[in-house]
Amino acid sequence: MLFRSRICSSQRQGTFFEVETQRCKCLLDNTSCLGRGYKCPTNAQERHEFQNLIMATMCKCSSGFSATDDKRRCVRPKNYGESCNTATGEFCDSGLLLTCLNGTCACDPYSKVWDPASKSCKLKAGRTCQLEFYDLASLERRGNCGPNMFCRRTSPDAGLQCVCSPNYSQAADGRCVGTYLTTCLTREDCAEGYDCMEGVCNCRDQINKVYDPISAATSGGLVPTAVCK
Repeated sequence: MLFRSRICSSQRQGTFFEVETQRCKCLLDNTSCLGRGYKCPTNAQERHEFQNLIMATMCKCSSGFSATDDKRRCVRPKNYGESCNTATGEFCDSGLLLTCLNGTCACDPYSKVWDPASKSCKLKAGRTCQLEFYDLASLERRGNCGPNMFCRRTSPDAGLQCVCSPNYSQAADGRCVGTYLTTCLTREDCAEGYDCMEGVCNCRDQINKVYDPISAATSGGLVPTAVCK
């Protein structure tokens, strides 16, 4: 097989030996290979594109696949939480702004959080944002901010910034987590001092602490924040 691989790679510029099919295949994006009896790699197809005003024919990855750096394989990008290894061509989906961190596809821990609704990485609270669309549910502009946030100016002279929506507070990791009676799935959806009880965030200490609306309204910040006292 090693001999066949060497012959294949030296027969024509732009070819390689595909081990899975035991055939000589064209390298991706190469314009000198097709038309000589060679075919595209697995999960790739022939495409026609203009290059320097000339129609060129080459192999391109099929929809949903991305080319490896060596232009020999088309692989399906990994999703959030899936294992990855850039050395072996297991890449994360860059279209979702994912990156490979310690062998797992994740958002940039310094600037982004995962948004289950859009299934992509979005900006953390406090980050400079851009307006992209209106959030019709709350009539606030969310832009490219993460869940439970909107994109707004914190002062007349300030730029646009991701801030937490009303009844949500900023956690240490840049997420906006729920306070009193906001909906939740797990404890991680609630702010410090709260727990997820029957689908809503409530004071964790039900015996000694209750929700204090006065403290909530005067606790400072851009929006009122509920407080358990």
